[in-house]
Amino acid sequence: MPQIPSAEALRHARAALATETETIAKAGGRAPVTDPVITPFVRALRAGGFTIQTSASGCDALGTCPACQNRYLYTALRAGLAHAVCPHCRDAADRKAAVAGAARASAGPCPPDRVGWRGAAIAAPPA
Repeated sequence: MPQIPSAEALRHARAALATETETIAKAGGRAPVTDPVITPFVRALRAGGFTIQTSASGCDALGTCPACQNRYLYTALRAGLAHAVCPHCRDAADRKAAVAGAARASAGPCPPDRVGWRGAAIAAPPA
């Protein structure tokens, strides 16, 4: 299975986060609260052209990773495919599900043509 995001993208995201945190600290500001695993992982996904599936409230929709049992299984959307990816395992299980409106999937609250947890399309609510 492919590694999503790539090791290079993840290294770049970690370095950028470290530089950003250092710059803020040198300026006398308070560094933002980040996670050493999750934050670079999400940044690398977005830099790689992925969007992240969100809930109706606009928060990242997370599941439980079947491999490591951590509760950070993201659904990364790109090119009409939904990929189940864990920042701890990073093994991408292609869901092989066509995704309608994948480019809009993380733009605020879920659009009517959003994708369910298992990659199945969720019907638009009645108007």
